[in-house]
Amino acid sequence: SPLSHGEFRWLSGSDFTVATDSNVSQAQDKQNIIADRFSRVDLRLGFKKELAFNKAIIVESMASFQGYEFTQKLNRSEISGRLVYRWQDRFSYRAPWYQVMMDVSQWDVEVDQRDSDIYTFQAMASARLTTHINWVLGIENKRRDSDGSVFDVEQNRGFLHFDYSLRGLPALYGGVAYIEGDTISTVQGSYCNGLQALSTYPLIVVSEAIEWDQAFSEEYCGTWISYKLTGQTYTGTFGINWPINHSTALDLSFLYVDVSAKGGNEYQRQVVQFNLLKAF
Repeated sequence: SPLSHGEFRWLSGSDFTVATDSNVSQAQDKQNIIADRFSRVDLRLGFKKELAFNKAIIVESMASFQGYEFTQKLNRSEISGRLVYRWQDRFSYRAPWYQVMMDVSQWDVEVDQRDSDIYTFQAMASARLTTHINWVLGIENKRRDSDGSVFDVEQNRGFLHFDYSLRGLPALYGGVAYIEGDTISTVQGSYCNGLQALSTYPLIVVSEAIEWDQAFSEEYCGTWISYKLTGQTYTGTFGINWPINHSTALDLSFLYVDVSAKGGNEYQRQVVQFNLLKAF
């Protein structure tokens, strides 16, 4: 956003999101799949400092809240800090920009078990492909250190993203990603009628960690357990962005997630998001 002073520029903005998640429990079997809706608010404040005409650093802090309609024990507040360094080695129309980023986030969830510190390291390159198409290619490592044991996870991600824009028209974007590392599923340990759930026993045996899940057990009948497995995740994203003016935009996106984990644990998720983006 505006408010520039020489080579130093303040950055501030807010996002408001409403979304649906087809499988918030990240489960394979139909009886364990919980669909939910959530809303989210993000507030950002930071600055960009130009070190040279081809180098810059960005420092940003963010406060967020995400609230679910049904699984309210998953509601969480977040605070985070981010440091970004961007540079360009050569100067031509298609010359890429390079970027490295470090982000540290703290989650305060309704249940203490899921309270977490999250550390993200990312490197990426971006450039013009044509006058209307840009691309982004990157790698990322993310580590989550929680107050539980199942939610201590680490993942490595590679991603490719494209966007297409024409002056005066909405921008289209899409991307794919491959993630290697830990996955989490939450399933019923016993049903509402008191019977034990035996179908997930083989997965529990090969899991790296398992524990009673506070959030789902308090929100739904029966008892619920969460377990961690190593696996591979593929994601695809498609979206459309409508600029309203120089500082406001509407964004609609669809995310598809496909997970294949150890022991034959497989599940899919679809997340549809509608965002109002505002810079100040």
